[in-house]
Amino acid sequence: MAGGNCLRFSPLDGAARAHILLLPPFFDEANRMRRTLVHTMRTLSLMGIDSHLPDLPGQNDDLLATSAVTLDGWRSAVAQYAATIEHPFVTAAWRGGALVDDAAATAVGHWRMAPVGGASILKTMVRTRIASEREAGRTISAADVRALAERNGHVELAGNRLSLAMFDGLEQAQCADIQPLRLVSPAEMAGSALWLRAEPGEDMAMAATMAQDLADWAVQCAVG
Repeated sequence: MAGGNCLRFSPLDGAARAHILLLPPFFDEANRMRRTLVHTMRTLSLMGIDSHLPDLPGQNDDLLATSAVTLDGWRSAVAQYAATIEHPFVTAAWRGGALVDDAAATAVGHWRMAPVGGASILKTMVRTRIASEREAGRTISAADVRALAERNGHVELAGNRLSLAMFDGLEQAQCADIQPLRLVSPAEMAGSALWLRAEPGEDMAMAATMAQDLADWAVQCAVG
């Protein structure tokens, strides 16, 4: 990951007051939030904050097959990338991103929006598979989906071929108890749950509010 795809915005004068490692939601939720996250990063650069948005293995433009991805692999990738970021830095995680933010062990602080357990993410994806099968005139249960993963070593969920290892990893994953932590909701950031939208979109007002909050938190943690 450290040598993989990463979007980065830096202050024009090159003098960053702090650095932020962004960890987006997982799977299709990341697509729905990406434009807003990019707007957030542009605004952060104008505030003198350096920000990094890496692609987790198998996500966005990374070429690794999703069937080869595991949650432990993502955690390892986050740790590797964190090791390349200039200190001090904080993590900023949305939804499932909060399941791996603690892997950035050298961060001086953490920021989370609407963190969620892996079982909840998996349940939503399984429901999508069940609904798509129903539309095709077939009946399948959550137990059937699990059986498919065990039999084949992978299963198609919401357009992603998840390995059994990822299936198991998500089923058990919980957000770590880390400090210092700032926990926010979309409403606090003048926005809504973009990850629930049917199509990718953007919210400029939310991006501006998140950028200001992130900048304040990053600087506060940096001077600690």
